[in-house]
Amino acid sequence: MILINLLPIELRPRVVKQTKIPVLPIAIGLFIIFIGVSLINLYVFVNKSQELRSLKTQWERLKIQNKEAEQLQRELSMGLKQEVNFYDTVVDPPIEVGMIFGFISELIPDSVRLVDLKYEGQRGKIQVVMNGFSEVSQAASKLVEIQKFANNLKEKAEELSASANPVDSKEKKVFKASVTTSSAAEGVRGENQTQFAITVNSEEGSTWQK
Repeated sequence: MILINLLPIELRPRVVKQTKIPVLPIAIGLFIIFIGVSLINLYVFVNKSQELRSLKTQWERLKIQNKEAEQLQRELSMGLKQEVNFYDTVVDPPIEVGMIFGFISELIPDSVRLVDLKYEGQRGKIQVVMNGFSEVSQAASKLVEIQKFANNLKEKAEELSASANPVDSKEKKVFKASVTTSSAAEGVRGENQTQFAITVNSEEGSTWQK
């Protein structure tokens, strides 16, 4: 029997050939790509881990060196401060200190004896400490004599500061004097003595201009 299809070509059913997909080659290719990417990631991870360990080792060394540098800096700073203090106190005291010593020699009463005289200066500040005793016959007179000596020395020091800075009053040094006395003691010749300590120093915030 012969069948004749009289439908137009457009309406005739088409015969589609089935395309076979190569599943196995595609799977093998994807597996190879996955293995390659994994190996690359593993290489990068190992390389970065080594760099991190190296950086940590270097950082530990730098921390030790930094501690040593800080310790050296502190030691140098302390040494420089000591040298500066020594220079200001011993090597280069203000010339006015010598004049204050001259005032002490000029103003000290005949009945007052100095046992110890000490000067301390730091960053332009002045402090003079005197220890001694008084041989005035009456105790009240002893205290008055010692206090008068301290006050006169304080006034002389302030006058010296004012003359050194006649224009700018802010640069004038303000001094204060403190007197400490102990109980009367008997001297070598049997007379009564009053021991004392006088401190004349510049007040806080007042500095001497060299």
